Amino acid sequence: MIISFDLDGVLMENPFSKGLFPYIKSELKRQYENHHDQLIKEEIIWKNIKYEFRKRIKAHLYTAYDWDDIIQTVANDLRVPGQIDISKLIKKYLKKPYIHLYQDGKELLNKLQEANIELYVVTNGYYKYQYPVLEALGIDEYFSEIITTDRAQAVKPQSKIFKSQLTETDNWIHIGDSPLMDVYGANKLSATSILVFRELSEDLLSLSPSERTKSKIAKELINDKLDKELSLNKWEYEEDLIYPDYLVKSLDEVFPILK
Repeated sequence: MIISFDLDGVLMENPFSKGLFPYIKSELKRQYENHHDQLIKEEIIWKNIKYEFRKRIKAHLYTAYDWDDIIQTVANDLRVPGQIDISKLIKKYLKKPYIHLYQDGKELLNKLQEANIELYVVTNGYYKYQYPVLEALGIDEYFSEIITTDRAQAVKPQSKIFKSQLTETDNWIHIGDSPLMDVYGANKLSATSILVFRELSEDLLSLSPSERTKSKIAKELINDKLDKELSLNKWEYEEDLIYPDYLVKSLDEVFPILK
């Protein structure tokens, strides 16, 4: 058995939303006002950053996750120096409250390690941003390999990012929180898919993780989440492949599935 994990929202929270992005917006605002002697709202800067990200992701470019390049592109458009080294800056935020390891994630990793199950990471993120967070949280050594967009030169749900050591095994399970990137990406390669939905409604908890996926309520939740993802990224997909084999609220529910 081999198990692969998505990271953000599944095992951990990265420092971008609470730390790096607020700093970047503030710094580009400062540079702009100093260079142009006029005010600019951070919302405009953030809009430009999102535009550049969406432009790349809609073209299915793995560089959509190269934040150093994206921020410098936005800085150039604003006619300011930029020169913000994200891979260096991230080290400042490798602490609470900017990063967080889910307790159920740590406990599951321990159980899987004790069971001698080989573990991988498959993430839409660059290695230079993801590995320092894993290391700071103390979970980097659980994984045989950390597969990232820059190293694979592909993004989930593209098959290329799911390397041969995963796809050639008879018993591969992928765990993620995205119906499109994780579930569809894994299902089209015949993996067993587990969708983590931490906001799962209480009325679904009486059902088993496999039964939940068949319920009308769960399908509506998954479709709503899928629609939000597709607003950023117009992937073509097969409808039957966006639904997971198992739907869990917590990673505490994963280990019993494996037995």
